[in-house]
Amino acid sequence: MFGIKAQRTVSGVVTSSDDGQPMIGVTVRIEGTTIGTFTDVDGHYVIKNVPETATNVVFSFIGYHMQSLPIAKQVDVVMKPMAEMLQEVVVTAMAVERQKKSLGYAVQEVKAESLTQAAVDNVANALQGKVAGLQITQAGGSLGASQRISIRGNSSLGSNSPLIVIDGIPMDNSSMLVGNHYNSAYDLGTGLGDINPEDIESVSVLKGGSAAIYGMRAGNGVILITTKKGHAGKKHSATITYDGSLTFDRACNLPPFQDKYGVGEYGSEYNYNLLKQSGVFVDPNLTYKQFAEGGWMAYDENGQEVDGSYYGMGFSYEDGYGAGLNDWSIGSWGPRLDIGLKIKQYNSPIVDGVRQPTDWVSHPDNVASFFETGISQSHQFSISNAGEQGSYRASIGYTGQSGILPNTDMDRYNFGLTGKYKFNTKWWLDASTHFTRTESKNRTNVGYSDFNPLMTFTQWFGRQVDMADLKAHYEEKMPDGTYYNWTPGFVNPYFASYNNTNPYYRNRLISKASLWFQPNQYLKFEGRAGYDISHRMFEERIAYTAPGFNGSYTQFDVFDENLILDAIAYYDRTWNKLTLNALAGANDTNEVYRSSSIGSSTANGLTIPGLFSVSNIAGKPVVAADHSHIRSNSLYANAVLGWNNQYYLEGSVREDWHSTIAP
Repeated sequence: MFGIKAQRTVSGVVTSSDDGQPMIGVTVRIEGTTIGTFTDVDGHYVIKNVPETATNVVFSFIGYHMQSLPIAKQVDVVMKPMAEMLQEVVVTAMAVERQKKSLGYAVQEVKAESLTQAAVDNVANALQGKVAGLQITQAGGSLGASQRISIRGNSSLGSNSPLIVIDGIPMDNSSMLVGNHYNSAYDLGTGLGDINPEDIESVSVLKGGSAAIYGMRAGNGVILITTKKGHAGKKHSATITYDGSLTFDRACNLPPFQDKYGVGEYGSEYNYNLLKQSGVFVDPNLTYKQFAEGGWMAYDENGQEVDGSYYGMGFSYEDGYGAGLNDWSIGSWGPRLDIGLKIKQYNSPIVDGVRQPTDWVSHPDNVASFFETGISQSHQFSISNAGEQGSYRASIGYTGQSGILPNTDMDRYNFGLTGKYKFNTKWWLDASTHFTRTESKNRTNVGYSDFNPLMTFTQWFGRQVDMADLKAHYEEKMPDGTYYNWTPGFVNPYFASYNNTNPYYRNRLISKASLWFQPNQYLKFEGRAGYDISHRMFEERIAYTAPGFNGSYTQFDVFDENLILDAIAYYDRTWNKLTLNALAGANDTNEVYRSSSIGSSTANGLTIPGLFSVSNIAGKPVVAADHSHIRSNSLYANAVLGWNNQYYLEGSVREDWHSTIAP
């Protein structure tokens, strides 16, 4: 007698509820048996010889809810992510993914959708308010300005900036400042400004012991950036995406300004009353209006008439150099505004050689009206795909901005390429490269100078000044040869914005390649090379500061190059309830810096005014140069011992050797 048992075949497709894409590697098994398989690259599975007595098929995948469905000839399933489980896996030091519960320290991770939902142009700005203890302070309101970043406060009197690591490669994020850092200073931003937020998959923030494996450079913490990788679309096709945004910027908060008094000296009601009580012989019927407008008379001890201007009280403009009453003054200690006074000012009409008094009124919005509406636009394209042998993702983008300060702009062009290729089950290669070009026709001066309008507005600027008048005539000259302004001691802010321009460009390439070898399921080796190179060129063009000055020109050239090499071994094994995750590696880092500048001296200036080039420098140019070469070698290791997925013991060690002498 022969007994025959009926056998069945079950097949289907597994997709994700997140994006509807096929899921690779999902475990599919027949409930109550050891029969099972995995889904392929298209999410398909086939299980043959299913017992007639079996009733359910079970689907499971890390980070997704397990599902058990009745057996049928075709069983398709949509897997639903388990949010709380997804949050348990984070990227830690050396770009290693670990379960969050196995960490003995705090690691906070920000995903891509949180970084880009507000359409920001800078990674640091995108992190603002998203990580506890992460403080980001903008250095200024100009486009591309650097940020001061600290994690949980200051830990030293020097720099408190964290180490920035992108795809496992430390990058230079130092502030880029040129000039003498006083009256001629320009903020060119930080390295994070070169990273396209649309290319970022996630950002992890490490502090304290979690960053120890990076050594002294990570004493202020680490910001780990993981870039996006390739993913397959439906039916194993390429995925093409476009992200665009258009935003408008306005100056939001300005310092409070007083609008009661204009420029001058000792011109307030208090000084008027003090004068009448001082013993100086003046007309007892002298009104404040007469006092403030000038021209009043006093009497000395001999009864002789003395012009009231002798006492230096009030304001009356003639030439801005002292010919009038305190007309050299740039402080707001002058007469009261908006009470019907008529006082000679810089823009008062001249009739028969005599300057005529005009209304002494405030312009409450004169500073606010200087700011413009900034416009930012971003266009980002990407294409990605994945298959059994590997994956790729390519991106190209453009970000254009016009600033809230007149005649300021910044354009950024970015290109990114990441890929992974499997030679076989033991060898594979992954690599990434990101190129950014940033350029601007005019970078704002941030020093203590009248070339920096924000400095003049907040420290030395009259509230009686009509900003529309300055804008309408900034190309014209006053009778003394100075360019049109409310005082000859400063440069018209519009002239500075449109004529004293500072062009700039920066090229940066950040690349990384890793060759992997995995001889068995417990052990794997990585050989990693990272290359970070940047070149920036900046020009300081000064058209005018005073009559007889033909302008000046200085050109700055800065080159940075970092080469980082790592060899790392990883070991990951489980014995029943005991787990061990360990790594050990060696690092060699070379950092090269070169800078040079050539420009005109203060005395010589330019041969031909308005022609900004090295060949037009009058006399002998002023030349400066600097360079450095720092090399470091390191050994490091980390191990995590776990028991029963509840108790963990972790330790890290690192030794660095530094040299500033070229080998």
